[in-house]
Amino acid sequence: MVTLVQSQLLGTLGKSITGYTLLNAEARAAANPKTFHIPTLAERRDVFPGELVKIGFELVGGPAGGPNAERMWVIVGRREEKAGVISYAGTLDNDPAVFPKNVLKCGDRIEFSPAHILTIGAPE
Repeated sequence: MVTLVQSQLLGTLGKSITGYTLLNAEARAAANPKTFHIPTLAERRDVFPGELVKIGFELVGGPAGGPNAERMWVIVGRREEKAGVISYAGTLDNDPAVFPKNVLKCGDRIEFSPAHILTIGAPE
C-alpha cells in the first residue's frame, strides 16, 4: 500500500524514491560483531530528552549505485516506556547530504527505538 506521503514523493520527484527507513543497528551489529559496534542495550535504553543520538537512515527507491544511506544526529524530545518497551521521538539535527529535502530535512520529527541507536553523545 502506498501512503499519501509516498504518493506525493513519487509525483514530486518523478522517480521511484518512496521515503526512508531506519537502519536496525542491533541487527547490523549482530551480523558484523567484529566491525560494527554500538552502545550496550542498557545504554540505548537509558537515553532521555535533550540528549543526542546518531541514527542510520536508508533511502527507499534511491539510485542502485548509491549513495543510499546516511548517519545523522537526532535530538531526543520524548522517551516513553510502556510494558517495558521503550520508544523515542526526536528532531533531526542535520541537513542530509543524500536525501532530497522533500524526503528528509533538518527539523523533521523522527520516531525510533533503542534498536536504531548507533551512537549516543555529542557530534565530534
